[in-house]
Amino acid sequence: MAAPPRKHCQTRSIEQVKEKKKCSLSIFLCVLFCVFTLVHGEFREFERHTFGLYFFGNSRTGLSVGANGAIVKTVDSGLSWRTVESPTRELLFSVAFFDDRNGIITGWNGVVLKTEDQGETWYKVDSFTDKYIRDIAIINKNIALVCCGGGEIFRTENGGDEWEQIKTQTISGLYSILFLDETNGFVFGSKGEILISKDAGKTWEQSTSGTFGTLNSAAKNSTGTVYAAGDNGIMIYSGASLN
Repeated sequence: MAAPPRKHCQTRSIEQVKEKKKCSLSIFLCVLFCVFTLVHGEFREFERHTFGLYFFGNSRTGLSVGANGAIVKTVDSGLSWRTVESPTRELLFSVAFFDDRNGIITGWNGVVLKTEDQGETWYKVDSFTDKYIRDIAIINKNIALVCCGGGEIFRTENGGDEWEQIKTQTISGLYSILFLDETNGFVFGSKGEILISKDAGKTWEQSTSGTFGTLNSAAKNSTGTVYAAGDNGIMIYSGASLN
């Protein structure tokens, strides 16, 4: 009796994309420009650069954070924004929520802020690093990870009350963290590093992107393909499965 055909895992390596992805990037930047143009008058009043942006699913409510501790909130899908009182003047990079009420903000010099009322009020929590904390990945209502300067990654299992440092093999600045599901995740670094986890962020293995440029941001599409954008027009993607 003939043996059944073997199944082969897709192993397409991460490769650099330039011309092929310029159109998609241009469309994204155009949409982003239109959104900020729509609320430009509001943001001019703050006179601060904004970085992190978060909208609740199926909601008109969102928050943005930025320079000098800026926190702003919208309840009308971004048509207008108001300032929320901030307990810090540090540069804030990222904002994310565990659920509809509980969220965190991270920023420069290890600053971490928490809210329990959908971002109406924020308070500082004890710092667990003196490095910048650039990005946040929420896995579920309890587990989250953050990536930081100096190759640091931290993980919480109790909604951000306590954080454990996770060992990595790099000392480069880490800029973006993305999970495909509750198990498989990526972290992208300042020298083209890509760290991969297959156990909900408990351990990380280092890979390479084929570029030494900084990878600033990452996202996935509906098919699970991961894209990362970086300095000097760099964009890379991977269709390889982590399973």
